[in-house]
Amino acid sequence: MAPFLSFKNTNGLHVSAGKVHQLSNQGSEALHFIVTSTPPSHGDRVEVSLR
Repeated sequence: MAPFLSFKNTNGLHVSAGKVHQLSNQGSEALHFIVTSTPPSHGDRVEVSLR
């Protein structure tokens, strides 16, 4: 199992190219996030449905 990281308001995280990663909101407040990819991430995301 991958490590679980907890963030406060205005925190950020850099994920190196080629690293498998996942984002989820375990809190009770809405999560807003910005993804910036270099090079552009066109076609490399997999969207999953929530059940």
